[in-house]
Amino acid sequence: MTGKPGLLVKLSGPLGNPDGVGASLRLDFGDHLGPIQEVQAGSGFWSQNSAVQVLGGGSNAVGIQARWPGGKTVTGKLPARAKSIEVSSAGTINALP
Repeated sequence: MTGKPGLLVKLSGPLGNPDGVGASLRLDFGDHLGPIQEVQAGSGFWSQNSAVQVLGGGSNAVGIQARWPGGKTVTGKLPARAKSIEVSSAGTINALP
């Protein structure tokens, strides 16, 4: 079995919510938006979700949309050939090494 690599997305939120818990993410494919993925903090008994989200189809995406808790929306183009990015609540989108 082989899988297609996804785009790793790390959110950089404000002081009270640095991981962006409650934010929703969508990839922009130019002609449509991908499915919504929500950043959650805990999904079960004694467990913790990852702060880094993996969005499928990232190699075909041209942009990203992040809706922060409270309603602020950040949209922007993806850095060329990025496999991992950071989206800040201030509106910046940067490639990570």
